[in-house]
Amino acid sequence: AGRHLDTLAAVAAELRQALSSPLSGNGPTLAVVMAREAGVGAATSSTSCRVVLTDSALVYNFHHPSSGKIKMVMQYRDIDMACLDCRTHELRFHVAQPLNYFAADYDHTQWPSSAGGREGAAVLRLVLASGKECKALAVVLRARLPCLSVTGPG
Repeated sequence: AGRHLDTLAAVAAELRQALSSPLSGNGPTLAVVMAREAGVGAATSSTSCRVVLTDSALVYNFHHPSSGKIKMVMQYRDIDMACLDCRTHELRFHVAQPLNYFAADYDHTQWPSSAGGREGAAVLRLVLASGKECKALAVVLRARLPCLSVTGPG
C-alpha cells in the first residue's frame, strides 16, 4: 500500500506542476519571451502573450476574436518557413497543415512568397515586445529551425 501511495503522490506532483504552467508540456522550457501581438492568417490578437520556447515547439495563447483563448502549440518540425526580422521584432512563419479554429483565417495551402495579395492568409506572426526578446528567440530558433532566416541585428 505504501508503494501505491508514493506513486499517487508522484502523479499528483506532476499534475500540480503541469497545471501551474499551462503553456508547458512540450519538453523543457528553453526561454520565455513576450509578444505584444499575434496573428494567424487574417485573425489578429493585440493581447500580449508569453511565448514559451521548448525543445520541440513554440507555445503561446492566442486570443481569437470569436473563439476566445486558444493554446497554440507550433511544433518546430511542422514549420516549413520562418523569418525573424529583428528591426521590427516580428517572427513570420508558415505551417503546411490546417489549424483547428482557423479554417476561415489561415490558408495552409498557400506558400507565403507566392500567395500574392493573400500572403497574410498564409502566415502566422508574433510581434515581440523588444529587441531583447527578439535576440532570445533567435538563439533558440537558430538551433531548431533550419528554415529560419534572420534579418537585422539579432
